[in-house]
Amino acid sequence: MIEYPYISLPEYFTLFLRSNMQSTGENYSGMNSYAQSSPPLQMIFKKFFKDIDLDGKPSLILKSIGWFGVRNRLADIFLDYHLKDEFSYQGKGLTHTKEIIALENDLVKHSVEGYNRAFLLGFYFQMAKIGAQKVQKKTSFFQGEELIMLLEKAQSKSVKIDWLMVLLAHFSHFMGAEELGPYLNSKAGISLLLECLEDDHKKIFYQNMLNYGASINDPEIFCGKIV
Repeated sequence: MIEYPYISLPEYFTLFLRSNMQSTGENYSGMNSYAQSSPPLQMIFKKFFKDIDLDGKPSLILKSIGWFGVRNRLADIFLDYHLKDEFSYQGKGLTHTKEIIALENDLVKHSVEGYNRAFLLGFYFQMAKIGAQKVQKKTSFFQGEELIMLLEKAQSKSVKIDWLMVLLAHFSHFMGAEELGPYLNSKAGISLLLECLEDDHKKIFYQNMLNYGASINDPEIFCGKIV
């Protein structure tokens, strides 16, 4: 069964992953201002980025290693904390983010440049996997290669590639990739696809959508269109 649990992800990190983070001075300035107003983020910069700047100043750190360098290390820090239940990150390479970056690379040609939502999806999956491992529970999110083949049917790039992948994962799981394919070719809406699902499957679908949206702190699942 496909299950997307609720995971408490740090809002001060998912905010940036949901935003357009083109490598511009304006975005760097915005992140620097936000970090200065967020005590938890300030603590993380001072504790885990002191090899770059002893005072942990976000502006200097961003100039030194760029947004992707900051993003990847932050993800590694949070994953390490979720695994060990303590902030003991040693900073010896990106131990936990390799699979996330690999997923992002697989989806890059289907994503709008500047957004990090493929990385956000991978971050959620890795956090969920760690949580499942702690209670010795198997996880099932999606079959990567199969869904990427379905994505090839899309004729445009998506800003919200994470939501698109989550939707495809569910419809493919419940309907099968072969049956789903013609609907994608005809550009059928979500409402039409939902009509193809059994009532029990709809309940799972809605619950997983709510859990994912709440986990990544995305209010649009509750008040707007998600794709």
